[in-house]
Amino acid sequence: MEDYDDDDPQEYTQNESQELIDSKIPEERVSLLDHPDHIPPRFVEASLWSSFTSSFWIRSLRFTLRDTRKSKTNCCLGFLSCVVVVFVVTLISTAIDKSPVIFLTMAELEEAEVDFRIEVASYSNNTLLNHTLVNDILTDATHRLHSPRYDKSVVIFSAKQCNASYDPFDPQWKYVLSGNNCTFSKDNCFPIVCPDAVANEGDLLVADSDREDAMDLGRNWIDEKLGIPKLGEIFVMDTVAKDLHLDIGDVMYIRLNGSQFFEGLWQQIVVSKRKQFQLENSTDEISVDFIYFPVTVSKIFVGNLGKFSVYTTAGLYMEYSTFLPHVSRHFNPNMSRDSQLEFNNTSLYQYASQIVWNLPDPRVEVYIDSSYDSISEKLIGFSSDILYRIGFIDLRPELPILQSMAQTAPIGVILGLLLNVIVSILCILSIMMIYSLMSINIQRKSFDIGILRSLGISLPRLIYTLLIQSSLYVIPAWIFGLVAAQGALMGGAAFLKHVTHVPLGNTLGIEPVLLATVIVIVVPLGSTFLPVRDVLGISVMDALDTRRSKTKAVAITIERSSSTRIPGHIIFLGAGGGIFGFSIFYIFPLSLLNQNFDLLGSILIFILIGFMLGLLMLASNFQLGLERLIAFLFLFWESQTIRNLLRKNMVAHRSRNRVTSLSFSLAVSFVIFLFVMYDLQTKNFLYQQQRNAGSFLRVNIRSIAGKSVGIPIATELEQLCDKLENIQGYAWMTHPANTLTNDDVIELMTRGKLISQEVELYGISKNFFEVAFQEFYIPSTSNSNLMEDLYNNPHGVLLGSYYESLYAVDQSRDEGDSALLLYGPFFNQTKAYERVIPVGFLDSAPVFLMSEYPKEDQAVLVSLPHYAALGNLTQDEIPFGSMLLKLKDEVSDSEIDDVKRQLENLIYEKQQRSMYVWDYRSATIRAKVGTQIMFYIFALAIVIAMAICIFQLVSCMYTNIAEQKMEIGVLRVLGFPPGGLRRVYVYEAFVMVTTSSLLGTILGTAMAWTMILQSRLWSQFPITPSFPWALTLVMLGTSVIAAFIASWRPITRMLKMEAVELL
Repeated sequence: MEDYDDDDPQEYTQNESQELIDSKIPEERVSLLDHPDHIPPRFVEASLWSSFTSSFWIRSLRFTLRDTRKSKTNCCLGFLSCVVVVFVVTLISTAIDKSPVIFLTMAELEEAEVDFRIEVASYSNNTLLNHTLVNDILTDATHRLHSPRYDKSVVIFSAKQCNASYDPFDPQWKYVLSGNNCTFSKDNCFPIVCPDAVANEGDLLVADSDREDAMDLGRNWIDEKLGIPKLGEIFVMDTVAKDLHLDIGDVMYIRLNGSQFFEGLWQQIVVSKRKQFQLENSTDEISVDFIYFPVTVSKIFVGNLGKFSVYTTAGLYMEYSTFLPHVSRHFNPNMSRDSQLEFNNTSLYQYASQIVWNLPDPRVEVYIDSSYDSISEKLIGFSSDILYRIGFIDLRPELPILQSMAQTAPIGVILGLLLNVIVSILCILSIMMIYSLMSINIQRKSFDIGILRSLGISLPRLIYTLLIQSSLYVIPAWIFGLVAAQGALMGGAAFLKHVTHVPLGNTLGIEPVLLATVIVIVVPLGSTFLPVRDVLGISVMDALDTRRSKTKAVAITIERSSSTRIPGHIIFLGAGGGIFGFSIFYIFPLSLLNQNFDLLGSILIFILIGFMLGLLMLASNFQLGLERLIAFLFLFWESQTIRNLLRKNMVAHRSRNRVTSLSFSLAVSFVIFLFVMYDLQTKNFLYQQQRNAGSFLRVNIRSIAGKSVGIPIATELEQLCDKLENIQGYAWMTHPANTLTNDDVIELMTRGKLISQEVELYGISKNFFEVAFQEFYIPSTSNSNLMEDLYNNPHGVLLGSYYESLYAVDQSRDEGDSALLLYGPFFNQTKAYERVIPVGFLDSAPVFLMSEYPKEDQAVLVSLPHYAALGNLTQDEIPFGSMLLKLKDEVSDSEIDDVKRQLENLIYEKQQRSMYVWDYRSATIRAKVGTQIMFYIFALAIVIAMAICIFQLVSCMYTNIAEQKMEIGVLRVLGFPPGGLRRVYVYEAFVMVTTSSLLGTILGTAMAWTMILQSRLWSQFPITPSFPWALTLVMLGTSVIAAFIASWRPITRMLKMEAVELL
């Protein structure tokens, strides 16, 4: 019952208030201080201390402490609200600042943890890199984190499939067998000893473990503490161990082509000194290019662990320093002795296939930036410095992580916009909560303020007293909130490191701390002035009248025409409209001209927040009418007396409940908005992979500089697919023609050559769009026979819809009037013009870039016969790029694995090393990680938003009940049953929460669908809106339970008091 003593007007006597007013030094003390020579030192010291302790500051502090002791509940609510705000704003702002870790994690999964990589350019006379020289040149701390590598494909066999009588580490039998002429065979003698050995393809990585550990390359690799492979040892990926049935300690064989693996080193040592051995009565040359060497499996690792790409499914790892000494022991004995000795004495560090760099610490902080342009600027500067110092003419540089992040940059813009909206809405919710609590606190002190006013306190001293009261719990709450946020951040950083394997900083950022400080200190202090103005607008007599309730069901406002005061809301709306207009007419085009997407995103956030607040203000006008409708629909069975009392209560509490209702509506709309946005981002990630891939399984053929894949292997692939019951169909597409013409461009232009655009030319099979993901196939017209028209017209092409307006193509006219020109060298021929006829236009297409908006290098699609005719190719010479496979519906992962395995076996059997099977599931691993991180961020924001509103609801209902203590006492005296009173306040909370949730649902849906429309413009994915029915019902149920708890406990405690105490 002590919690309700704070409204008792007898709590503060006139003497206590007078003590607060009278802060002047007594005249006797002043007179003594005017003559300090006549005052003993101790008396002067005591007088000064007495003067200080009797000052207004100390008196105000005493007054505040007494008030705090007598109204513990309100002070605890204020303290906890400030702690929650500091904790929420600081933690969520810091988490969102680190949200780009999503895209870093996805990029590192795809490309491994390599910032910069160089290889020898294809046009160079050199083939390998001298890492020793690079190490001597780059000695500064910024560029010293580098390491040499070999990363190439090899053929692997299990020793279990070989004749056990042969020693695996004996190099002789692999190349020479007595009584057998296998020495002259291409595969030497290995197939004879191991006739059952199945050749598998492996990805061999030879790297310097110590250097890469110092670079922090492969963080999971380091965490797993795999160590360093010794001489003759190898670490294998678990998939390799499973396919070859290997355990730790088993032996496996690796076959590599020395001339292709070691390239220039092999040419320098072997080819230049090669001696051609001939056997008796034979003139055949002996090939020593193929090398078979055994290795012992010492570790089996799971996943890419940051060393390999996510697409690597057969990873092998050997130590750089011991690789060449071990391999050279197993060279073909027919190799010249001089060559073998020179290999033994060669340092592989002078002949690296590639060299990789990582940024110095803190490396991750470079990528934790919401601006892709900023990241790009830093990495390009880093790589340019390296290339300038070591020479760049013969090098092919790559920024693998940056290139991968460029693919997700459009999604990053949307996600960054969304995360900034999260911060803005949470800040608005926090401000509304603090303002509501401060207003309630000031209104509760109207009697105390009335006493102070009657004793003549000035307005500045009154505000000063209230500020001291606010500071008494605001400053400790600020400190406590920062400490709690720091602790939570340390735990969250450790959790995110476990999920993303990226070491994130675990200290609060300066900007989040400043933002929380402004909200929790400036807002409470600023919130003091508006409520004080309302309290001072009450006459002293009304403020001191304890016989009447402070709750007013009817309020009459008189406005004078001569009043010169400008309403605050007019100033706010006018300023907001002015800033909005300036942003649209000047800053918006400025951001487009400068291509400043950060500024553009800020403008879009400002517009979205304005859109949200506009909807919220519009909804607030329907609040009262909707509350009455909800009360009628859900409480029609209740007695008329209860319903009348409920309606009067809702009217009396309308001004206070309005802020709580708006906060609840905003929170509910925010939750729905976040859920839909999470679903949107998840679909964006997956749709991007699906559109680029075209199907769940593909057989890809690496670019082969104009050479044909060959119809024999294509025919056998088709025959295999026809036999596999889980494959519904397959389709073919070619390489883009410009990649097969020495990178010369192909242009699409009008007949008069006035307008031209660079394009990519592809050939596709007739059933391509039936096999590929059909949801991305969006023709601009309703013509369903586009592929028929494409194949029936020998000059037909399919174009993006953008070109229809750009070239003013009118398909209703004759073909001659709508014809366009293709210009370029088709398959290394001389440049020529080819007349083409557009047969259709596409707004979107799987695999290919085709759009109704301006995009660079859009695709031009032609039939396979047309593609062959452009390059004077036969059907056997068509350079296929991919074979897309359409799987049956509801096919299981194990069935997909079986299809993939049979395709790979055929490829290995036919030794088509340029071909490989691409699996959609491996490409979505990084998307799954990104969506998982987003889920944690969004879930945290949802929990925080609902917690803030429930906290505010509890405070609001507590104040409503405490303020009506006298009315409750009167009803008790009149014999009103306690159960009826409980139901009235529970119903009030229920109606308020239900109405707010309904309005919030409408607002959230409108905001989310608006963002979906915008996202479709950015990504051009066929995203369909969705509504979270389950989440909405759970949220509504939680809100109703919270409303019941918020009202039941205060009214129950109130009803335990005697009616006399209440009056």
